[in-house]
Amino acid sequence: RIIIFNSRILHKRYSPKKHEFTYKNFYVSLPIKTLVKKKIYGNFILGFNRRALISISDSDHGNGMPMLDWATKILKENNIEYANGEIWLSTFPKVTGIGFKPVSFWFCENRKQQTVAVIVEVNNTFKEREIYVLTSNRKSGLIENGDTITTKKKFYVSPFIHIEGEYNFRFFRDTSQGKETSRIELVDRGSPLILTTISSKRVNLKSMFAILSIPYYVFLPLLTLIRIHWQAGIIWLKGVKLVTKKT
Repeated sequence: RIIIFNSRILHKRYSPKKHEFTYKNFYVSLPIKTLVKKKIYGNFILGFNRRALISISDSDHGNGMPMLDWATKILKENNIEYANGEIWLSTFPKVTGIGFKPVSFWFCENRKQQTVAVIVEVNNTFKEREIYVLTSNRKSGLIENGDTITTKKKFYVSPFIHIEGEYNFRFFRDTSQGKETSRIELVDRGSPLILTTISSKRVNLKSMFAILSIPYYVFLPLLTLIRIHWQAGIIWLKGVKLVTKKT
């Protein structure tokens, strides 16, 4: 089933000027193989590839082809043959057709429900998309909670940072406790530049608090877009120079 999380996003900049902010959002995790196999599309409130108040669709991920086909293609291209279990997509959904997904994570499992690969899908405000395919260096091939996986940065995301350095990714998932955390650290020449964490806790949809929070959720995507531009303005006022995007 689709899991809905309350999430807390932390964005911390270390250099050349210190800057930090946090905000709340909501986040979903979908078992893609199960939904496709059982042809589950949700309802008018929460929908998968259908019109709904809260929606997740093929067109917002990958290259627009069906999600499962795309994820399977990426795994095959990277010679990852042991991801034969569920594929969980953790992402920020659209609400009333509005939303921005700075990052999404595809947790690819084996038949024992162990994570063996993570496809990290990054979007920028220029409507461009890049992916990073993460695997483990362990002999078991498993990505354990707390493991650090490093990969070279290859995509223009922030207008204040060059396409240089390396990303350190770290994940924590506990389905029994309904918790999920993703941590991304950008390091250049041995020094940390930016830290972003998405800390999420499953929402009890039967609680009165969750029901009363629905109007707030509706406006969250728009608030997120406003926050992104507001924080960029603050960073610019602090004297951080813009990095021109090369075409």
